[in-house]
Amino acid sequence: MKKLFIALVVVGLASVSQADVILGWDMSGQTGSQANQLAGTIDADLLTTAGLNDLTRTGLNAASGANSFNSQNWNIGAFSDANDYISFTLQAASGFGLDLWSLDYRSNGSGTAPGTGRWGYRIGSGSWTYQTEWAMSTTSTAGSWDMADVTGITDSVEFRFWVYGSTSITGGASSTGGSGRLGPNAAGNDVVLNGTIGAIPEPTVLALLAIGGLAIVRFARRR
Repeated sequence: MKKLFIALVVVGLASVSQADVILGWDMSGQTGSQANQLAGTIDADLLTTAGLNDLTRTGLNAASGANSFNSQNWNIGAFSDANDYISFTLQAASGFGLDLWSLDYRSNGSGTAPGTGRWGYRIGSGSWTYQTEWAMSTTSTAGSWDMADVTGITDSVEFRFWVYGSTSITGGASSTGGSGRLGPNAAGNDVVLNGTIGAIPEPTVLALLAIGGLAIVRFARRR
């Protein structure tokens, strides 16, 4: 009987939709100066309303650069999350929750671009969680950010990418005219958000499971 209850719980809580890649952007064929770029891979259980799943700029200028999402006017001073960033926002459809695993990306920049890069995310209007900052490169370089234990999110999640600092990639003084890019890659996605999206059981289902479990436990004790 206990095994039956465990099986019922597993069925009741099981995800009906799982995918390793929740969002993915392939920069192949892009000019760099595109105003925005909608993800080419979008999980079926994400909302697709306007403003979601789309790379956009705030405080930056678009700049040409083959096979990339390219920007100038980056912050050439100390880090600030308030401006000069590339961002995207996602949210699970009603009745589903997000589990985020990792963010994989490729980036590079011109020699005069600020030499430090960083990602961050926030859930709803909450506080930011920042990636450890890292050194930008003039060659396309792969990076990954592990976001373990970010689970069961039903609110929107915003990601931002910052390039900043007074020292340039090549060690001189950084310039607002320097370009910082996401991409390019020879083939495949240049920015990938990995995780799962699963159905959240209705409160009535959880209540029934709990009641059934208590009844089974009592019956087992009487035996």
